[in-house]
Amino acid sequence: MSLKETFSMRFIGALAALSLALAACTTEVDSLRPVQIGGPIFGTGWSLTIPADALADSGESAEAVQSMVVGVLEGIDASMSTWRADSELSRLNETPGGVAVAISEGLDEVLTLSLAIHVASGGAFDPTVGPLVDLWGFGAKGDRSGSAPDAQAVERIREAVGLGLLEIRHGRPTTVTKAVDALEVDLSAIAKGWAVDRVADVLAEAGVDRYFLEVGGEVRVLGASPRGDAWRVGVNRPTEQADGGNEVAFAVSVESGAVATSGDYRNYRIVDGQRVAHIVDPRTGRPCANPPASVTVLAPECAVADAWATALAVLGAEEGIALIERTPGVEASFLIRNDDGAFTRLATGGFDAWVLEGPR
Repeated sequence: MSLKETFSMRFIGALAALSLALAACTTEVDSLRPVQIGGPIFGTGWSLTIPADALADSGESAEAVQSMVVGVLEGIDASMSTWRADSELSRLNETPGGVAVAISEGLDEVLTLSLAIHVASGGAFDPTVGPLVDLWGFGAKGDRSGSAPDAQAVERIREAVGLGLLEIRHGRPTTVTKAVDALEVDLSAIAKGWAVDRVADVLAEAGVDRYFLEVGGEVRVLGASPRGDAWRVGVNRPTEQADGGNEVAFAVSVESGAVATSGDYRNYRIVDGQRVAHIVDPRTGRPCANPPASVTVLAPECAVADAWATALAVLGAEEGIALIERTPGVEASFLIRNDDGAFTRLATGGFDAWVLEGPR
């Protein structure tokens, strides 16, 4: 199981579906209806919605744009997938400690941003936490016996967890050296967001200046929607239903920027008779005691929103809000589960300017 599967929840979606539903119920001319393209990637999927007039203005065809996007996404998958034995990241993970490995510019950028957010979050964001997640029975290699690991096992694994155990030396090329053999890096809590940003770069080069882009639930938008107003992103009401349900907790209205959400539900276990959420705190090696039901982050770039959503799920609302209030360009909203099954929403000071009226 990837780190992102461990830490993240899926969005209720791109406004793609909402935009199409609205278009079908109106008398808008065909030329203003959105063009949708997409496909599978990263074990999930991607979708791109472009107003038809914006695509026409770019001079590109839908087929050409799809080819560009697929090329970008497949290149990132070949570099950063932990499911592919031949990926650049898998080769790094297999390299013994103490051996410098030359890495690509893209992997350099993602590792460098990961380290920056790792430091800024006080270690709450840590792409090396996977072995601890496995130890608690949530990863693909996890022990699902229903018993908590003993303290010695936790401490033994923690010796090989920590992004500080990865030395990055920038240059031409940049090299990375693991301090210990067992260190494993899983970038799926940031790589999907970074992929969204790289696709946004390609769209800009192609002259596409209005779109709704989603990769594995991570969203970035630009310009006006087909209705002429901002795009709307709905956030799921947390539920433990296997199919995820379709109820919207709230929606945000965004004309430029990224939205990412992480949550504690749908992936939990009963350990020694207690419900244990899958969000493991890298700083303690143990699952978070009372994690928020979900965290939604707004930021200019999707990689930043993606990584902070994971970090804030670990930090919780009180510590997380205080930290994000001091983080320029980032806003966050937390859904806290109440004893009666309802939710309380807590947010940073600037977040509510983006919230639409609607279900809570």
